[in-house]
This record gives sequence, C-alpha cells and structure tokens, in this order.
Amino acid sequence: MSIRLKLIIMFLAVATVPLLLVAALTFHNYEDSLEASHLSQLRDIAAYKADMIETYFAGVQSNIKIAQGLYNIKKNLPVLLRFSDDPNNPEYQVSKKQLGEQLLQMQSVLSDVSDIMLVNLEGKVVYANKAGHYSKNLSNSPFDAEQKAFSGGKDKICLSDIYFDKSEDNRFEMLVTAPAYDFGGVSIGVIALEVDMANVYKLVQDAIGLGNTGETLIGKKIGNQVVFLNPLRHDPDAALTRSVNIGDNTGVGV
Repeated sequence: MSIRLKLIIMFLAVATVPLLLVAALTFHNYEDSLEASHLSQLRDIAAYKADMIETYFAGVQSNIKIAQGLYNIKKNLPVLLRFSDDPNNPEYQVSKKQLGEQLLQMQSVLSDVSDIMLVNLEGKVVYANKAGHYSKNLSNSPFDAEQKAFSGGKDKICLSDIYFDKSEDNRFEMLVTAPAYDFGGVSIGVIALEVDMANVYKLVQDAIGLGNTGETLIGKKIGNQVVFLNPLRHDPDAALTRSVNIGDNTGVGV
C-alpha cells in the first residue's frame, strides 16, 4: 500500500470519526426529543379524557341534585311510603301516576340513565320507571356495589363502583344515589339513578391520537393489583376481569 493511500485512509478516518460522533449525538437528542414529545402528547390525552369523565359525572350529580329538589317527590314519595304495602290504594295510584309523568320525562332527556328509582330507608323500591325494579331491595342486592350505594345514599350523593348486571340488562352499570327529603328537610328515602356505562366507555376508548395500538384505560387499585374498569381496544372482555400487578413490566403505565 502506497504512502499516499495510507494518508488518504488516515485523513478519512480522522474526518469520519467526528462525523459519526456528531451523528450519534444528533440521533440521541432527536430520539429523546421524540420520546418526550410523545409522552407529552399522551399526558395531554390522559388529562383531556380525565377532564371529560369528571365533567360527565359532575353532570350526573347535578341531575340527582335536581331530583332532590323536585316538589313532586317531596309531595308524593311520603304517600308511596305510607301505602307501600297497599299498592292498589287510590292515593298510592294517584301519587305513582304523578311521579311517573315527571320522572319518565326526566329520564327521557338523560340518555345514559336507564332507570330512576325511589327507595325507602329499608332498601325496598317503592317507585321505578322500569316496572321490573319494583321487586328490588337494594339493601340485600346481589351486587355489593348497589348495597354500598344505597347505604351511602342515605346521607350524601354517592357514586357506586361499576358492576356487570348479568341478571337483568347484561351490561356494565353503576348507581348514583342521594337522600330524598320531605318538605321539612327530613330524609325519608333514597333517590337512585341507574347509569348505563356505555357512553362513558366510548369516551375512554376513543383512540384518536393513539395510533394503531395505543389505548386508554381506567383502573381501580385493589391490594397490590389494578383491576381494569373498562373494555380494552383489543380485549373487549377486560372490564372487571383483567388486572395487572403493581410494578409489573406489562403495567408500567398503570
């Protein structure tokens, strides 16, 4: 090999090494910048969806507050309570009809509310838009979420855990409950809104900005696990059945 060729190779090596270092540094910086940009985008999407869910449930709570103040309930619920064992009584029938005229209309404008129930302090449903719910007793419901919502709703507005109602509707639901008062401000029962979770899940599962594989999920910490509360993009049966151990590599985001 000639001296000239050796010098050319040496000069090329001297020139190439800095270029490779600069290229590697530039790539590393670009990679970090791209990763930071994607993480920032994901945080923005998560914050946006969390805000949408908060707004949704704030609306549900506003609706039950409206129900708490209805003259119709304050007037007619005491009558239903008084004649709950005599549903053929004329006074009971008149009160039930008056409640139905307003509460059926109220439910018709609340698209996610599948029933409005009025419950006595023992848990027995004394009024429901859905006829099949007159046999319900929330104090001994097969769903622990309904029992807790009834108990909590005696004193304050309460949102239950999500549960799958296999026996009736075959869908995911929750109860929103609140005390029902008479004209004297005395708690005489519980107002219960049965909420279909379908539209909430649509908010969560919207995949805009998440590419072909990304998805959003909501979860609940139980012990050392997080239980998924909504169907997943590629696992529609994940809600309440799928979980991840905290610290597991497959659930770092959670």
